[in-house]
Amino acid sequence: MVSISSTAKEQIQQDDATRNKTLPGLACGITSTEGELFVASSGTKVFDDPSSGAVDVDTVEWICSETKLIAALAGLKLIEQGKIQLDTPVAQHLPELANPVIIEGYSPDGKAITRPATAAITFQHLLNFTSGLFYSDKPDPLAPLPPAYRHSHKEENPIEFFFKIVQARDLPGVPLLFEPGTNWVYGFSSDCVGFIVERITKQTLEEYCKEHIFGPLGLKSTSFYLTPDLEARLQSLTFRKPDGALTRFTDQYELMEHDHTKVRLHLGGIGLFSTRREYLTVLRHLLQISAGTAKNPILSAQSVASLFEPSLPDTGAGSLNKLIPIPGVQWQWSTGLCVNTNDWDGKRGKNSGFWGGWANTSYFLDPSSGIAAAFGTQLAPTFDVTSALLWDKIERIVYADLEVSKHLASSL
Repeated sequence: MVSISSTAKEQIQQDDATRNKTLPGLACGITSTEGELFVASSGTKVFDDPSSGAVDVDTVEWICSETKLIAALAGLKLIEQGKIQLDTPVAQHLPELANPVIIEGYSPDGKAITRPATAAITFQHLLNFTSGLFYSDKPDPLAPLPPAYRHSHKEENPIEFFFKIVQARDLPGVPLLFEPGTNWVYGFSSDCVGFIVERITKQTLEEYCKEHIFGPLGLKSTSFYLTPDLEARLQSLTFRKPDGALTRFTDQYELMEHDHTKVRLHLGGIGLFSTRREYLTVLRHLLQISAGTAKNPILSAQSVASLFEPSLPDTGAGSLNKLIPIPGVQWQWSTGLCVNTNDWDGKRGKNSGFWGGWANTSYFLDPSSGIAAAFGTQLAPTFDVTSALLWDKIERIVYADLEVSKHLASSL
């Protein structure tokens, strides 16, 4: 049975990042297949405001790109129901993707040079980000979320209008960076998975996830709608200024629509609110399915196994590894997770899966060790070094402790 020693727990809790104001409120949880091993938290829901209440693992967060795993689970469920296959051309359900174009470059006056794509985008391409759909070929540091996410989506046909925004440069089709299936790029693929779920089932993504994921797992605080109950427990965003100091977020960036009365488009790439404890519940359930111990599993063992199996061509793996250049670690993408294809020294084992969210949340699942972890804060800009170093420190403490436990067990 996996456990974490009191010494390791004390080491984790000794960190004073929130007290010295190098990080806003944060929470983390670690689980095995049997249940929670450890949870910890510190700080307040509003930065530097003790009256706002303490952050804990039941505090609501905007989980941003951690939504992508949930969209992938919904997509895999759709496959299990026989409603779509991995090799199904998605234009059958999203005609907006029937005639995409490849961006080959730009003219001197800045206009995109395109050609028609010769390959069709399949459902597999959406699940593993080989569709060619991308967030931005010219990132804007002053507007880190793409226009399609920042738009309020009040239109009568919000999915159709979403693609009009993506195709905003008078292009003859939705733009791709490469022929579908030939490379990897981070982008709108998960949103399209959610749109397909809606088109096929005639349910909203919220309704489908409630029926097949949230409901069965008892998740009461995970939703695309920031209802008054959830908003009352929400941790506010904090902003790190260029000099490294923290301050309250005051619309430094335009964000996704948060008003639950105005949400008409369910974004499978960024739209969910949840808590560290509830996300940990999802991760634990996936570990249980992998281990064959899950009661009433939401997916088959085969589908869950696909979450830890590499699926990218060599070119795609190369692009992913350029995005996350960590010495000694090689990455692949599965049907829903970024997977390390070798052991990470001092950390998770081979074929573990992970990802994170724009507001500096993060998680991983390690079937070989039988543990998963979810770390969270609410901080912009994304890729915050201070929070990443803390998550790294906690993970290393946990794995060092597990290694000690193995040695003790083997000596008995």
